[in-house]
Amino acid sequence: MTTSDNVSESKPQTGQWLKRKTLMVTWSFPPTLLGSAQIAAGLARQFDRKEMVVAAEKWPGLSRNRWQDSKRTFPEVFFIHRQWPWMFKKTVRLILLPVVLGRLISLSRRTNIRQILAIFPCEYYLFLSWLVARWLQVPLVSYFHNTYLENRRGLKHWFANWLQPRVFRDSQVVFVMSEGMREVLSAKHPQIEFVPLVHTFEDRSAPLEVPPTPRWPLNVAFMGSVNDSNRDALSRLSVLMKRYPETMVTTYSGNPPEDFTRLGIAGPRVQHTSVAFNEVVSALRKHDVLFFPHGFQGGLSEIEYRTIFPTRTTPYLLSGVPIVAHTPRGAFLTRWLRKHDCAEVVDDPDKEALIAAFERLAGNPERCRVLSTNAQKAAEEFFAPRVADLLRRRLNLIE
Repeated sequence: MTTSDNVSESKPQTGQWLKRKTLMVTWSFPPTLLGSAQIAAGLARQFDRKEMVVAAEKWPGLSRNRWQDSKRTFPEVFFIHRQWPWMFKKTVRLILLPVVLGRLISLSRRTNIRQILAIFPCEYYLFLSWLVARWLQVPLVSYFHNTYLENRRGLKHWFANWLQPRVFRDSQVVFVMSEGMREVLSAKHPQIEFVPLVHTFEDRSAPLEVPPTPRWPLNVAFMGSVNDSNRDALSRLSVLMKRYPETMVTTYSGNPPEDFTRLGIAGPRVQHTSVAFNEVVSALRKHDVLFFPHGFQGGLSEIEYRTIFPTRTTPYLLSGVPIVAHTPRGAFLTRWLRKHDCAEVVDDPDKEALIAAFERLAGNPERCRVLSTNAQKAAEEFFAPRVADLLRRRLNLIE
């Protein structure tokens, strides 16, 4: 196992100290660039090493990021397992499950852990966290970034149907990513209290006082992964490109260019690149419009489409660049964006309606200014110290 570098100790920046030392168990963590890794890191950075320890999976080929700095002392990070190639991952995980369980128990005892914070979207680490909490007889707190049982099929559904009720039953608090998840899960499990704990950002960029006014040819950007949560909506960007061939498109994604080509997003005016997470907002500000696709249909469950709240939301808002959001009617994300009036929302899969949204923003500086101002105000909801204070208060209530 590998630990972080030692630094001088200081007090946490927000709230009071945790009464118990907490073990955060998460699948991904920086330097991994996945959204779930950034959410976990943004939250962990609000705590002191006397309050929290992080256990995560090590992704090979990635160098360590600058997790520490000279002024604060953050939780120590232990990589208890390595990420294997996809074709071997499931088999290796099953074989090594007793080993990883032993490492978590040993780490908990060695670092004087008194409660477990289990972060889902990985059922492997959710299961291990539940086992460790039962083995050590310490409180379990769970944090669901996505729906679980409702989004599994076949054998995975059978296992989720066994594990999820036990995690819900044994968790002192069940945190969820959004108010939309709370609404849906509370209706299905009225005996459980679900507490929204949104994803976070820590570094406030200077507000964008004068947002760009989109002009033809548009310079459009998309950030994030291509998957079943957005693939069908993202594909309709190709219609804009066909209508206006001079449209420039930049994708900031870990997906290979072939994934975009299959959706019709290809050509000499399309650029595929990546950017460090702490540079995302600056990169997005170079564009006229940000495209925010959210799935209308695909391989996920209907509940997942209704409740998911993408990680890209926060950097999009912070950028202050006008947003065209292509999101389904009835989804929590759609309602949230409309409530804050921080994006031009298209809740119909009609291609002409999507093109019309881009056309409305072009040459309309007043509408762009309103969207930019509202977006940067709405982003304050996700400021990391504020979110961490909620987590710290709830953890301190556990007896």
